Amino acid sequence: MTDSILSETDVLIVGAGPTGLTATIELRRRGVDCRLIEKEDSSVETSRALAMQPRTLQAFEDMGVLNEVLEEGVRVTGATAYDDDEALFQLDMDNVHPPSPYPFIWFLPQNRTEHILGSRLAELGVRSNSSANSSGSVSGTTESPRRSDTERTVKSGPRKSLLIGSSGATARTVTSAKRLVWNSRA
Repeated sequence: MTDSILSETDVLIVGAGPTGLTATIELRRRGVDCRLIEKEDSSVETSRALAMQPRTLQAFEDMGVLNEVLEEGVRVTGATAYDDDEALFQLDMDNVHPPSPYPFIWFLPQNRTEHILGSRLAELGVRSNSSANSSGSVSGTTESPRRSDTERTVKSGPRKSLLIGSSGATARTVTSAKRLVWNSRA
């Protein structure tokens, strides 16, 4: 997509972690023009998430990334919870059989998941903008549940008709508003 198309896109996705990457891939697969922005300059080198559930693996199959996920990860066969040196309980994951073509939990570090999803996104012709401070502005109004007459304008990029906040539970995109009223004609 060209820069002019990116600035006129209908959906702005804030946060290029696994959730934002997945949302962007799924929108592009359905022909929706979207733009993904991330405030960090590069992907994380650490992992905040390891385990993938069977339904996630099914979604990854639909997205065309499952083979790479399976090549790089490992199947979870069991887990033990500890309190210091004392084992509290053990789980035998081989005895869990959810109704799925992938009836297991899969471990893959978040940074590897992001790399795989980012490569798929590039194949679809979408690039992540690694700066939320791009030219233009996104205008939105937030309403506090305590003071519904309080309004705030959010400016962080080109004007969009839909905002997807996938920047994490503690990020301002998610926590600054309980209700977001988005006016795409403003």
